[in-house]
Amino acid sequence: MAAAQRIYARALFRAAQEQGRAEAIGRELSEFAGAVREIPELGELRALLKSRPLREKVREVEEAGAYVERVAAALKDREAEHEQRRAFLRQLPAARKELAELAELLG
Repeated sequence: MAAAQRIYARALFRAAQEQGRAEAIGRELSEFAGAVREIPELGELRALLKSRPLREKVREVEEAGAYVERVAAALKDREAEHEQRRAFLRQLPAARKELAELAELLG
């Protein structure tokens, strides 16, 4: 069993124990493993899930998701910058009016 699979199995077991369902989940997993052995299509699914091309596609999708998250964060940062600029521009008419009043006073 690969390290990642062991880590996942331990985490699943711990979660089942915390929920008080370790025995029931163990039975369900055992039934599923039996079905995988007995039903050819499930065996094919297992082989597909273990295939390198599929793992590579999953990695590509994960990388694409991370890229989308980075782009979204960058867009959010830019939106905040633009909002600061818009707020400054909204203040300009009032500042212009105050400068005109000051110019009249200094006249």
